[in-house]
Amino acid sequence: MEKEDNMLTDIALKAYKDYTKWELSYARYKVGSSYIDIPIDRVEMIGDKALKVYLVINNHRHSTITVSEIQLINTDNEVFCQFEENIVINANEEGYLYVVKFKFKEGSDA
Repeated sequence: MEKEDNMLTDIALKAYKDYTKWELSYARYKVGSSYIDIPIDRVEMIGDKALKVYLVINNHRHSTITVSEIQLINTDNEVFCQFEENIVINANEEGYLYVVKFKFKEGSDA
């Protein structure tokens, strides 16, 4: 018999948030068929139930580029999460600030 009315405490939700923060190692983005590794610029804790990860995508090519995918990589060098994108960075733009927000909450599929 499954018990479905268990609710995670705020402490448990904070633990998931902390785990996610420490599990992330770096990021990479895809231009054409190439992936470019970049560091995570910063991570902000938003209360006990959210986390923001900031990435700065610099345009070192000095030509217009299109970023088609962004990945966050964990400490085992595995893809933690990925996002399909269509971000155009023009030649005269230095870069692009990309923010990933994780929200941690109790939920039910019922």
